[in-house]
Amino acid sequence: MSTPQPTAPLLVPAGEYGKLRVIALPTDLAHRLAPPADWQPLFAALGVDYLQAADIQLVDIAALGDMTLGDFLQDAYEIGPEQLAPVATQIQAQSGYVVLLRSGAFGGRAQQMVLQDGVRLVAFLSEPGPGPLAFGPLPAAGAAGHLAGPTRPIPSNAAILGRVATVALLVIFALTALMVWVAG
Repeated sequence: MSTPQPTAPLLVPAGEYGKLRVIALPTDLAHRLAPPADWQPLFAALGVDYLQAADIQLVDIAALGDMTLGDFLQDAYEIGPEQLAPVATQIQAQSGYVVLLRSGAFGGRAQQMVLQDGVRLVAFLSEPGPGPLAFGPLPAAGAAGHLAGPTRPIPSNAAILGRVATVALLVIFALTALMVWVAG
């Protein structure tokens, strides 16, 4: 008896973030793939025309050794046990090859996956994201701060002497002009 394949995760909305699709692949298809250079057979089997290779991972379950696929998803993608519990039977039943598609593989574009050639969706999971931002009190009262207006710079000694010399020259000029006028 086969489990009906979920259809909602096959629609990839634009801007999707933090999702992970676990997709079972037939062995012959997995052997035709040449990551990271050639994913074209996978594109055809998923019915998509574009995926970013950096967010695709081909996993040979036999190569995991004693580690199960569920353990691998917990360690490599930080998928919590509470998320794996509802799909644990499907995950543990996998053998051969699976491909892991992160949301980033779709490049933020809306796409419809149409699975072909014995490819089937095993699980649709959420990767943990950053927690909510929390703002605590400021560490010190000084951090609250008071912004003062601009302060005038203290003039240098040279600037003060220049001003005194200018005033002295003006006084000498005024006295000279007064003497010329009186003599005159």
